[in-house]
Amino acid sequence: MNPANPAADQDYSAGYKRFVMLMLMLMLMLMLMLMLTIVYALNFIDRQILVILQEPIQAEMGLSDAQLGLLSGFAFAVIYVTAGIPIAYWADRGNRRNIISLVSYGSGNFLPSFLIRNHGLSLAEVGTVLALVVGLSGAIGTFLGGYLGDKFGSTDKRWYLWVPMLGIALAYFPYLYVLLTDNTTQMALVAIAMFALAARRLPADLAKRCRAVP
Repeated sequence: MNPANPAADQDYSAGYKRFVMLMLMLMLMLMLMLMLTIVYALNFIDRQILVILQEPIQAEMGLSDAQLGLLSGFAFAVIYVTAGIPIAYWADRGNRRNIISLVSYGSGNFLPSFLIRNHGLSLAEVGTVLALVVGLSGAIGTFLGGYLGDKFGSTDKRWYLWVPMLGIALAYFPYLYVLLTDNTTQMALVAIAMFALAARRLPADLAKRCRAVP
């Protein structure tokens, strides 16, 4: 008997334990639903950015109404249909690492032009900013991903997948700030956090390929 904390020695009934477990599972399900809802909303907003900015794009590039309609409607639908089915087929029957590499290549081509156009940086400044951002975020994300994966994965192997998945989901929030801010310094600092969260998948990928994780 513990006189300081009598509740510590209390033997709870099986029904009460089941009730507590049910409440915990319900809370986890609600948190997961909230996170998925936020990710879906951000994904939807990301696809509507071109529609939202139609008038400034038309004025800056001198597009006609027909050209703007083709850009925002027909071109998007054609690419979505023609690229979505082959990529899904490729993902089911091929190596998904190659698909991720293709997406990373596209991001690498987007970032320099984005920095030059939106922040007025020269090519030398773009190279310096990207080297600092990618180098620091890669080191931080790889270390955190490996540390957290080993810390939680030692008791439950599913954490080796949950850690990178949570990191990628949380990276959506700094990603929006990076796209919308006009402050180059703040953009670089937030980009480090964004890429560090996304890079937490690297330890799990490397461990799986080296057969360090069953």
